Amino acid sequence: MDLKPLLQLKPSCEEDYCTQLKLGPCFLGAAFSHSNTVQLYSLENLEALPAVQLESGSVSEFTFISENTFAWCDKAGSLGVFDLREGKSSVQRFQEEWFSMDACGFNLAASSNKGMTVWDLRTMSEKRKFSEVHADHEDVTCVRFNPDYSHILVSCAEDNLMSICNVESQEEDPYILMSVEEPGLKVGFVGPNIYCVTISRYWEYQPNLDDDLAPPQLLKKLSAFELQETNPEANYFISSVSLGVQEQLLVGSHQ
Repeated sequence: MDLKPLLQLKPSCEEDYCTQLKLGPCFLGAAFSHSNTVQLYSLENLEALPAVQLESGSVSEFTFISENTFAWCDKAGSLGVFDLREGKSSVQRFQEEWFSMDACGFNLAASSNKGMTVWDLRTMSEKRKFSEVHADHEDVTCVRFNPDYSHILVSCAEDNLMSICNVESQEEDPYILMSVEEPGLKVGFVGPNIYCVTISRYWEYQPNLDDDLAPPQLLKKLSAFELQETNPEANYFISSVSLGVQEQLLVGSHQ
């Protein structure tokens, strides 16, 4: 079968490259690191809108927080909210490097070299700081909310750990930790399950629905090397996605 792409993401210059794709209520968004831009595409016809130029040193990630606004962060310590109607950002500066962010419900979370921070989107005030979940001075590379339960936040870091945090809990340590044996790159949810992508492995867990902070059950632990035996072009895992009743693994190649 000859598959033709519906959309090709073309950077504005050769040095530019796409660091993230994000699906929002009305748009598909792509972040480009060298030009520090977010390019939006209409979901109706995939038509490209004018690129959004960010006040950023090098954009790390962005996330939609409504139909007309998205938040973004960078490694220079900037965290901003861009209003598409007004065409400008409101920016806060911090003394930390931001690597990842996500939003769900009224919660916005971002991860850095100093842990994770959660803000209340209604007031943009700091709601919770998780500075002792991962090892000191280890980059927290990715954070994602459960799309169905906005109080559950998962993270992974360079300390070989993945965490599940309850951002609404009043307990002293509202999180659990699991070893993923090597630095974590991406975490997320596929259906009700949690996945973590590390340098050479894909992990998938089934959470305990009756207790958010009970250890989840390990369902899968796949090796990129095993995958390459039948798929030589696959160099690394990207994520897991659910398409209807089927689950698919996304892999990438350096070639």
